[in-house]
Amino acid sequence: MKTKTVSMRMNPSQHKSHGKPKLYGILKGEKVSSKKETYLNNDLKEQKKKYNMILQAARQIFSVAINCL
Repeated sequence: MKTKTVSMRMNPSQHKSHGKPKLYGILKGEKVSSKKETYLNNDLKEQKKKYNMILQAARQIFSVAINCL
């Protein structure tokens, strides 16, 4: 019975960073983000935007309350 010899090395097409080592990307300052990280960053920006809108509305309501006194 013959078995096929399989190389343990990965092909360059299988690397996520297109052949560059992860350390190289870190040292060069390249930011590689996954879809999940991109989604979370967008979600964080949206949450901050909503928070600022609510904070502004609360300030306006407080201002009206002060003016009524």
